[in-house]
Amino acid sequence: MKTLRALLVIATLVATTSAQTPHLIPFNYEGKWGFTAPDKELVIAHKYDEAKPFNEGLAAVRVGDLWGYINEADSMVVEPSFDEVENFYEGVAIVRRYHQNAYLSNKGELLTPFEFDFAQRFIEGRGRVEKKSLVGFVDDKGEMVVPAMYEDAGDFHEGLAGVRHNGLCGFIDRDGNPVIPFEYEDFGHFSSGLAPVKQNERWGYLSDEGFLAIEFQFEDASPFSQGVAAVMKDGMWGFVNRAGEMVIDFQFLEVGSFNGGLAPAMSVETFEWGYINGYAEFVVEPEYEFAYPFQDERGLVKDGKEFGFLKPTGEMIFDNDFKHAEGFYRGLAYVNYDGLWGYLGKDGTLYIEE
Repeated sequence: MKTLRALLVIATLVATTSAQTPHLIPFNYEGKWGFTAPDKELVIAHKYDEAKPFNEGLAAVRVGDLWGYINEADSMVVEPSFDEVENFYEGVAIVRRYHQNAYLSNKGELLTPFEFDFAQRFIEGRGRVEKKSLVGFVDDKGEMVVPAMYEDAGDFHEGLAGVRHNGLCGFIDRDGNPVIPFEYEDFGHFSSGLAPVKQNERWGYLSDEGFLAIEFQFEDASPFSQGVAAVMKDGMWGFVNRAGEMVIDFQFLEVGSFNGGLAPAMSVETFEWGYINGYAEFVVEPEYEFAYPFQDERGLVKDGKEFGFLKPTGEMIFDNDFKHAEGFYRGLAYVNYDGLWGYLGKDGTLYIEE
């Protein structure tokens, strides 16, 4: 299901450890962005046209139409020269010019030309790229260590990445060597030594040595998270452990992955979303239009056209709803409140002009 796939991508690409509010926070005041301390004391003046949170010691800032990067002392480390940029991960950031992507080092050096139609952030020392509808991988020196030859690919997890070649899927290592044969219809990523794969219209799980660990029996399946994986049979979702034993029976219309001991789930009775614990009990009652996996100990929920954030107890961390919101990452969530964009801290502090 597309909904579940989206939930799992979100859960995979964010940190699973708890983070407190960072010491420098982007703050928009009268159309200009600067950075404040958690108590809203101004640290870096409101002089940028847009700003993103610091990550790995650098923050993306926009001057006019172009983006660059500053350090925490407000020194311009990378001059504004890009149409779009993303945060640094593993010392590398994605930058764009004229709708083409390249990789930039944290020293401001372009590692690749602007030649990729798509680029994913670095994970386990590799960046996934797409060129002319084919996918490959780049290393942190900008070398194309896995040629763009695959019709599809996932990111590296536990040293392996799923790829599709000539319609069939297998797994390669970080150097591009085939490790698991190309004989599957679809794949998910490795976690806890197992990966979901599809064969003859049914999903099972492979070990990282290529052995079938859980038989092909499910209509859909997700990667493991916190020791369990979501699986579907007869149109209903439940969870299995690494031994293939059902730990939560098939009883939900849709689910997301566990994080912080809770997983979003859609009730068959209300057709709405809440959060369950490992005993399949709704800790947060199913009363939301949609619920995302917890990030930074906060759950993002959607109710009608508005978004909110929950603590694991179900308590809202901010009294008012948001017109748009993204999940927490490293202590901050990007939100739109009363038409203004800014950031929300885990404690409910709103870093938006009042």
